[in-house]
Amino acid sequence: MNSKDFLAKFSFQDILAYFLPGTATTLGVYVLFSELNLFELPSLEADIFTGILFFLVSFIVGITLSGVSRPIVNFFYWLKKKERPENLIPMEPKYKLKEALSEKLNIEFTEDWNEEYYLFCRIMVKELLPSSFSYSYRQEGLRLMRTYMLFPVLLWTTIGLIHGINDFRDLKWNGVVLMVLSLLLGGLLLLNIWNRMHKNKERAIKNVLVSFICLDKILEEKRKEG
Repeated sequence: MNSKDFLAKFSFQDILAYFLPGTATTLGVYVLFSELNLFELPSLEADIFTGILFFLVSFIVGITLSGVSRPIVNFFYWLKKKERPENLIPMEPKYKLKEALSEKLNIEFTEDWNEEYYLFCRIMVKELLPSSFSYSYRQEGLRLMRTYMLFPVLLWTTIGLIHGINDFRDLKWNGVVLMVLSLLLGGLLLLNIWNRMHKNKERAIKNVLVSFICLDKILEEKRKEG
């Protein structure tokens, strides 16, 4: 595989979803180790090799730690007593979607709606209405980025608290201010990112389902014309 083929496998969604959170986490870990004085870290030089290495490390860290934010997501859903977007689809559209899927795929579906039905709708919209699907794809990319950014924000909030505690131990009163600001800003930022992530998921699901209903009508009209 040549370098051109390898680079072609990276999409803008990959950069959003993995590289940016990975970068924030990598820098956060570096600063955290420096703050805790666990061991002396080497100084970084700004050159091409370091830049490429930093990009690869950040990307790998982003992929490796992509699931770490899940407990934070679940905590906010529990805290706000809010249903996930995929569970908020009204029953009537669910029945209509199941009927349309049964006709097209000739598959006997179970009585209860589940995530597989949405995935069927998503695949059909992606294949038959790609221009409409691009909106959902973008929303999913933003949702992933925001989901994976929750852990880095929590990490940097922790760094702010540790730095504030260290300053307070050195009798620097700005340490108290830093601790309070870290808690307030960190909490607000986490909540805002979670809210935006939830909205991205809502928009992506709504666009897929509306597109599928439109697709069903379009195919029905074509059958009548034929």
